Amino acid sequence: MQRKSNSVIILLSGGVDSTALVQYYIAKNYEVRGVYFGYGQASKDMEQLAVRRISEYYQIETEFIDLGFSLKQKNGEFFGRNALFIMAASGILPDRTSKISIGVHRGVPYYDCSEMFIT
Repeated sequence: MQRKSNSVIILLSGGVDSTALVQYYIAKNYEVRGVYFGYGQASKDMEQLAVRRISEYYQIETEFIDLGFSLKQKNGEFFGRNALFIMAASGILPDRTSKISIGVHRGVPYYDCSEMFIT
């Protein structure tokens, strides 16, 4: 089966970065789907509420997945969180979806937000 070049699954957190991606891909006429991962974070309830509102506003289908475990946090960083999300999303990637997109931000010391990680 051929993957559609204009389809994307966005890793949604409820924040500005991933929300901007939704708008970006919709403006480029992509078929957009979202996925939200719960990993035992204290902010889970508020994040899920934000993701539901974002999904409703943009009228995109979003899947909510609880990973079933808590990531360890040290000095504010959940080590490997973005890498884990990308790998988990690749495991649920619909057959015809061509891209996974994640919003990461600059200015933090976390490895999985670094230019080296993204590259």
